[in-house]
Amino acid sequence: MALDFRPVLKESIKTAGVPRGWSVSEHRGKVKLRVRAGAGGAAASWTKTLPIQWEVGCIGPVTETLSALYEATKGDQPKSLADAWAELHPEEDDSEPAPGIPSLMGGINWKAIAAAHYRDRQQNGKQVSDKTMALERTYCDKAVELLTSSKAPATPYKLIDAAITTGGWTDKPRARQQCVGAITRLLTYGVTHEGLSGDWIIPQHQKVMLAGNGKPKEEREIAILSDVQILELLDSAPSAEWRNLLLVMAVYGLRPEELMHLTPKVNPTTGKLQLWCSYRKAAGGRTTKTETKPRWLQAIPLRTPEGEDYPAGDLAAQINAGLMPFPPLKERGAAVAQYLGRLRLWKEMAAAFDEQGKWLRPYSFRNTYSVRGHLRGIPGASMALAMGHSDKTHSAHYVTASEESTAELFERLLGATDATN
Repeated sequence: MALDFRPVLKESIKTAGVPRGWSVSEHRGKVKLRVRAGAGGAAASWTKTLPIQWEVGCIGPVTETLSALYEATKGDQPKSLADAWAELHPEEDDSEPAPGIPSLMGGINWKAIAAAHYRDRQQNGKQVSDKTMALERTYCDKAVELLTSSKAPATPYKLIDAAITTGGWTDKPRARQQCVGAITRLLTYGVTHEGLSGDWIIPQHQKVMLAGNGKPKEEREIAILSDVQILELLDSAPSAEWRNLLLVMAVYGLRPEELMHLTPKVNPTTGKLQLWCSYRKAAGGRTTKTETKPRWLQAIPLRTPEGEDYPAGDLAAQINAGLMPFPPLKERGAAVAQYLGRLRLWKEMAAAFDEQGKWLRPYSFRNTYSVRGHLRGIPGASMALAMGHSDKTHSAHYVTASEESTAELFERLLGATDATN
């Protein structure tokens, strides 16, 4: 068993007068020094891999090196740790420091740390799919954006908390957990491989606090938009591109992510041009994972206040001809939620639904499509296939009728009934 010389090393450093907050550890076979901000008068945290092998014989050299470095920072004109080290070791080259070591002008190179982390995640260890990596980058890119802003968070807890808030994941339990995990992995990589201070390792209890238990605070009923409300949203769209996108979502009952996976082509069964959705949504629990199947999309036209089909035309043909451009979706499906969240009419509708205890979200277009289809008399099994899930899932998680659609259906089928009959 190898001799544990760490207690002796620690005591030697302390006896030499080196202040608390200066600590050493093993890093790739060498001694790594970490200085906490404020320790011994240090203005900022500092990390340095010393040119000394991590072995029992390092006790003397490490003690002498740290003592000399600490003494060099004091005096009538105190020096920074970096300047003191450069003065004591002029023989070292001027190579770039590790991205995690703050530079005099640029601070920590967070973008370089993130780029190295992404490469490591994809090339080493357990295989990570492109889809998983894209999702992880969404969270980490948000962290880098915050860290490179003028008011960068100073602790890992504040960083992750700000990422959850500004990313719009506060009310999304699963996204919260994914965000905490992704950013924690990024910071851990930076500390382990890129010279980032150990202060960026978030304590477990803080991590648990931010992640939550993965369950929503309360089950809220999904708001169902009427066709008239959807038409009002179309009229309020600030551009033709966004109007096109919302119209396609409503007429085909799409998930926001599915907008990225649409292809116009001829359906061999009908011989007509239709939209094909190639998106495969992950489903199932933690032990059993499945994916939904690609499907042909079925249009169910919106109804005007007069009860007539809204004249949208053949959307598949228009998309095929390049006449239905969408706005750039840099954040993919998440861009839809971001856009709607800024739309004044959407905010007003959301507030009105909230007073009723209902939750308006982009998936409300999909739930409205379900109600519209059942109102038109389309069987449940067919609606389930058109929406890309099982009949069981459809009946368990999607509304098939609303008070308004029920009243409309009875009125249409039975007509007005004389109260005296």
